[in-house]
Amino acid sequence: MTVKRTLGLAALMVSLAASAAYAELIVLQSTAPALKPGAQLVDGASVKIPSGKTVVFLLPSGATKTVSGPFEKPVSALIKGQSRNAALLTLVSNYIKTGGTSSDRTAATRGLTVGATAASGFSLTAVPVTARGPYCVVKGKPLKLSRSKGGQKLTVTIVDMTAAKRGQATFGAKATTADWPSDVTAGDARYAIVAKGQPMRQVTLKLIDAPPSDDEILPALFANKCEAQLKGYLDALK
Repeated sequence: MTVKRTLGLAALMVSLAASAAYAELIVLQSTAPALKPGAQLVDGASVKIPSGKTVVFLLPSGATKTVSGPFEKPVSALIKGQSRNAALLTLVSNYIKTGGTSSDRTAATRGLTVGATAASGFSLTAVPVTARGPYCVVKGKPLKLSRSKGGQKLTVTIVDMTAAKRGQATFGAKATTADWPSDVTAGDARYAIVAKGQPMRQVTLKLIDAPPSDDEILPALFANKCEAQLKGYLDALK
């Protein structure tokens, strides 16, 4: 075998090894100084969390896992038996790299599920008047409309684009939420949101049969293509 060919094979092996070194754990939230939010750990690395510190990891499947110290084990111990949702991991990784979730996050993930408010940037029971595209809501739960901050009284018209039905919801002065209009059924359908002084928005509701557990929120949002809420959930972990 020639030297040139040997070097070529060596370069190929290095390239393949590098491509195989997928990030298996992504740090979403951390109080451990050595594990900053956004850090990505590959199989073969070690995870060390001091006593009194907590880290929330994104697992290969897209589920989240909260680990409290003292803890010291290899990455393989945390990802054992996990399937790999490469598309979701890539989306989260890219979002973190763009600065979407770059700050240190110490707030607990509990309480960010169904009951979270629009003010946190994430909710499964309130649809922002600025929403566009797919938006996940829990089937059978009272649905509300939301706006980022209170202000003047605001009336919003909701139009069911399929059933050709419409209704109105009114935000009181300083109110950030309003009830979804009772004469427009919230279902798996496309709706127009019309408010004075704002461009018309179109949102497609995606009904989820039951609230996902905290560690399954991201996979549920991703499976239903509710990307705006997925990013809102990540931001709410700050």
